[in-house]
Amino acid sequence: MSLKITIGLLVIAVAVGIVAYINPFKSEEERVDKTPWFYQVAQEDIKAIEVTHLDKHVRFVKTGRAWAFEEPASLAGFPPAWEIFQGTELILSGPRTQRDLTIAAATIDNPTQYGLDDPRTIVDVELTADRHLRFKLGDLTADGEFYYGEVVGFPQLYLVVKIWGDVVARLANELPLPAWYVKRDIEDIVSASIFREDLEPETGTAIMEFLQEDGVWFVRDYRTSETVPDRRPVDPERWDPVIPLLQGSPNIRVENMRVEDEDYSRWGIDEEASSAIEIRFPDVSDFGTVFLEHISLLIGDKTPDGTGYYALWESDQFFRPTIIVDAEWVETLFGLFDDPP
Repeated sequence: MSLKITIGLLVIAVAVGIVAYINPFKSEEERVDKTPWFYQVAQEDIKAIEVTHLDKHVRFVKTGRAWAFEEPASLAGFPPAWEIFQGTELILSGPRTQRDLTIAAATIDNPTQYGLDDPRTIVDVELTADRHLRFKLGDLTADGEFYYGEVVGFPQLYLVVKIWGDVVARLANELPLPAWYVKRDIEDIVSASIFREDLEPETGTAIMEFLQEDGVWFVRDYRTSETVPDRRPVDPERWDPVIPLLQGSPNIRVENMRVEDEDYSRWGIDEEASSAIEIRFPDVSDFGTVFLEHISLLIGDKTPDGTGYYALWESDQFFRPTIIVDAEWVETLFGLFDDPP
């Protein structure tokens, strides 16, 4: 091969390499400014959450891996409802926002104009290393799609999507109470069933069911039949003192916030074989469908001080707490087996 040909091939190779590197035929990507963050923190850094919405107020604190109410004081130490509270750390780690960049609103010169002088919602997020974050949500924009928002200590005005603001405000406006804590209205109760694992009747099973229809109560005693027994009216004089107990146990306490191994045997609770108290009532799904819901508490050992029984909410949710229900409440309902009304 001649020297001229060799040099020519080298020139072509270099040219091809330059074209491949520069690629003049490649379309330039359009640069899009990212939507700014209202604020952004790490989920694991959040230690406490405090929400004030209008005249409602709530505060949650994190101990280890478990969250609990701190305020209102009547709920201190109780875990919030997992099915509602889950994801709150993610939500409060920082929402993506649309920011008002007009010259007039580059800084908040007049908080009244945006409802930030008397905000609808104030959220305090306590972080590790003695850090603290507070933000406010004021009025809705004219189109009703966003709240005006402010991070205290920073001048910018933000537009925060309405659904995000509503979810945060609901923590205070509709407290995320655990299902086993909520007291049910008597008129809403459809039935109450009591299961006694310690009894072995000769026929049937150790279940007693009380049913309410149009304000009238009936009882089915399953010990007397291997099939569904006939219902019979209760004795009102003997039954009336029992009715208030169907709302739920008084004096509920929390023994263990988060049982990591889901082994409740140390409290005498066996999920396959424990006595239980179950209440049924109508509920409405997120889609507006009415269905029959139930709350069932498995009853374990009596507490050393004799004031309560260890109990567990029968559910498929993770990390259910061990709670303590009132001893007199349990013994009165279980006592119905000895002297049915």
